[in-house]
Amino acid sequence: MKFTAITENHLYSKAYSKGKRAVTSALAVYVLPDYFAKKLAKAHPEGKVVNRIGLTASTKLGGAVVRSRVRRILRA
Repeated sequence: MKFTAITENHLYSKAYSKGKRAVTSALAVYVLPDYFAKKLAKAHPEGKVVNRIGLTASTKLGGAVVRSRVRRILRA
């Protein structure tokens, strides 16, 4: 199963309302599952399931540079 980063605001809104989440004091991880995976698998067996993952870092971690670095490391 593959993960791609959420970069658009409307996908974050959908992840907040319909997705799964894991929240700590300094970091929040949102996963938006691919709801149409079964339907696409029947039509195209080679198609891959792609879940979207969103990372939110708190200012407790540090400044913008530190938060961006943490998100980059977690995505990798």
